[in-house]
Amino acid sequence: MIKRNFFLFMVVTVSQVSLSAEVLTPTSDQQLNTAIVNIWVNGVDYGVESVAFDRLGKKFIECTALSNIGIVVEKLEKDSVKKDFCSLASPSITFTEDPSLQSLNITIPAEYFANSSNNFVYNTPSKASFGGFLNYSLLYSRDEVEEEFNTLAELGIFKDYWLFKNSFIYRNNPLDTESKFLRVESVFELEFPDKFWRLTLGDNTTSLNSLNNSFRFGGLSFGTNYIARPDFVYWNSPTLQGSAAVPSTVDLYLNGVNLYRENVGPGNYSLPTSGLLNKSGNAQIVVEDILGNRTVRNFPIYINNRLLKPKLDEFNRSLAKVIIENLSGLPVQRLS
Repeated sequence: MIKRNFFLFMVVTVSQVSLSAEVLTPTSDQQLNTAIVNIWVNGVDYGVESVAFDRLGKKFIECTALSNIGIVVEKLEKDSVKKDFCSLASPSITFTEDPSLQSLNITIPAEYFANSSNNFVYNTPSKASFGGFLNYSLLYSRDEVEEEFNTLAELGIFKDYWLFKNSFIYRNNPLDTESKFLRVESVFELEFPDKFWRLTLGDNTTSLNSLNNSFRFGGLSFGTNYIARPDFVYWNSPTLQGSAAVPSTVDLYLNGVNLYRENVGPGNYSLPTSGLLNKSGNAQIVVEDILGNRTVRNFPIYINNRLLKPKLDEFNRSLAKVIIENLSGLPVQRLS
């Protein structure tokens, strides 16, 4: 009995020592060749330092350092033990080490960087508080023969998205066929800013075009209103798209004149051009990176504010009568 107990005790003891040695061996940082390196990406020194180590023939670097440079770390493989370290083991990623400078120069394609898009965001205008305004123009003259006083006034009130305004002319010494007081315009406007619609009740004026002269009418009008928002580009202006491996400058030239410039970071970019463009001709896109490398693309371009963006429609529906008045305020002709 004594020998059997001693034999069992020895087996348990040896088993515990073997288990503890098996757990401690893989977590030893001395076997990972850990070092602190300065990160260069595509030949550019970003001034970022990171901890790097080797495991099973793969180079790992802190994911936070790569993310600060603009690299999408979700596209990189993570270390199985230290989840906050990313692997540089990829067929499209290469790197070189410089022990004298303690630097790690990584060459990585543009698709690993976060996309840069500067698309304009159009915010709905906030509702206006209740208020009003008065615009006027006065003329007073006096000589030995007569005394004259004329005024043109416009009175308006507004709240939220609606506006009511009324304008009139007053003359103290009109002709025999004229009246002293003449109403010029009375109109109520209601805007729908989220849809770019406008409802107008009262006096209105048609748009001037090359086929018809502009004329005034009274009644109801409902349609789109894109020109009232100066921040909204409603025509189909071009968008500059491409990719850059390092920070670069993108220029748009039209007929040799620089019309647009924007700085972009590494990765794919999508840049809308200025809404002031309304021309046609030969365009050039020049991309120059901070290392001095330049690429040029040439193509014909046509931009016109009559060409609406996709999914935009322009319409107007009116129910009114055309009224032609003389200075006396009396109607001369009414057309249905």
